[in-house]
Amino acid sequence: MADPVDFSRVKLLLHCDGSDTSTTFADSSSSARTVTAYGSAQLDNAQSKWGGASGLFDGNGEYRTVPDSAGVGFGTGDGAVELWYRPAALGIQRTLI
Repeated sequence: MADPVDFSRVKLLLHCDGSDTSTTFADSSSSARTVTAYGSAQLDNAQSKWGGASGLFDGNGEYRTVPDSAGVGFGTGDGAVELWYRPAALGIQRTLI
């Protein structure tokens, strides 16, 4: 079965693979954008969906940024954001954007 994803159209792909406590979030898309982590955002090997690590955000002001790009324009046409999200506890309200 062929892969249904046209990876040439993927603008940012963060597998969150890497060493425990690393703050390097590598972009695996063909764009290879620079992702900057702030606060205590880091990779964690205690939990993972794939690849042995995941992004850890404890809710105390951590985030990641990616520079603006002509190839990415949220709100300018069709698009999608896909992610796996595992809250540390139920009843915690988070805003994902």
